[in-house]
Amino acid sequence: MPQRILILFTLVMSVANTACVKDLDLEPTHTTPREPFVQVEGDETITYHAHIKPLMSQYCVSCHQPGGIGPFTLTSFEDASTWGRPSAIAVRGRTMPPFLANDTGDCNRFRESSWLTEADIEVFEAWVEQGMQEGDASLPDPAPRSLPELTGALESVDTGHDYTPDQTRTDDYRCFVIDSPGRFAATGFDVIPSNPRIAHHLIAYQVQNERQAEKARELDAEAPGPGYPCFGTGPQVDAFTVASWAPGAGATIFPEGTGMEIDGELPLILEMHYNIAGGPGESDRTTLAFQTVPAGSVNQLYELWALDYDFEGPPGLESFTTTERTPIKWPLADFDQRWYRGKIKVYGANAHMHELGKSMMIAVDSEVDRCLLDIPRWDFNWQLTYWYEEPIEVSARDDFYVTCEWTTRGRDEPLVWGDGTGDEMCLGGIYVTLED
Repeated sequence: MPQRILILFTLVMSVANTACVKDLDLEPTHTTPREPFVQVEGDETITYHAHIKPLMSQYCVSCHQPGGIGPFTLTSFEDASTWGRPSAIAVRGRTMPPFLANDTGDCNRFRESSWLTEADIEVFEAWVEQGMQEGDASLPDPAPRSLPELTGALESVDTGHDYTPDQTRTDDYRCFVIDSPGRFAATGFDVIPSNPRIAHHLIAYQVQNERQAEKARELDAEAPGPGYPCFGTGPQVDAFTVASWAPGAGATIFPEGTGMEIDGELPLILEMHYNIAGGPGESDRTTLAFQTVPAGSVNQLYELWALDYDFEGPPGLESFTTTERTPIKWPLADFDQRWYRGKIKVYGANAHMHELGKSMMIAVDSEVDRCLLDIPRWDFNWQLTYWYEEPIEVSARDDFYVTCEWTTRGRDEPLVWGDGTGDEMCLGGIYVTLED
């Protein structure tokens, strides 16, 4: 995240409005509930082949298959019944599928969503309660989930090394400094790990200037082995996100007519999260592929951040919450758009906290106050970008808010902003284009 934003926030702190985002009168974005994926007729008996297999094909097996990142497979009736009760518990708690954004329609609808409806969760639970019956094995196999794919001209980079993660910890976060693949606009991307058993997620950053590029290279040179450690910190230099990936989602295609400009001279930083349990002692060399068009031929996507960096959470609390307001025009200044006051389209959002996070909400204070992203159950391990089915139009004169909630139970010291595992962060990001 650019340091200039932090400096700007320090200068204007005295005028910041800290009214709680949840106090805004937010209008639901959709009034029609999302349809369940599986239809159940009346008191119909729930069976694996008729109900559970279609749900697992849609939401589970892209990770829970041989060679996948899931720690067990869910590709057969035997698999599903063995893990039936834990699966029902996981979907009820919404720890699986790992799609954290509330997609009920109260706070937007998202592309490529794997948010289960309440009815689909109840199907899992009913199957377990009814004894996990197999049903009619002659039913045709459900169609596998259709995943987006890249098309057209492509450019690729990889992490540059067959990297073996640190085996002394369960999770290893490593940042690799990569030479630019050229100057172009990326209209989509896909990620191909050489070892999907351990590659948990990737975030790619475009370094903003040569001074920051040199700083990144110094971090790389000072750390033993390839790359440098970056747990919870991001790239530690001024850079903006150009790709965010987790397994099972397929390619990401940016909204039509938009894209991310890739600099032909400045490096990229690939942040990899490796989960060691999937393949102890194994290595990986992940590839990032871009779908490309000529530079300047699409509307630039900007990632804008609202952040609260001066919170202080008392120790020993079940819940501590903080809210920060950011005029949208402020982070635009970091992209040399400091005087822009026109219309903006918001295409998606993301969030960042550390391991003590409980929930997060982002909203915009506009002519119609809107929820932009609601994450009711935070999970540090699944930090995704959520793209709307339809963009939201606001103004650069509007404010957007971020509310973060943590637990401070078991702590002896106050909870404050920091890079360490015992510290926290509160950042909400939105992806926008300028429309005037």
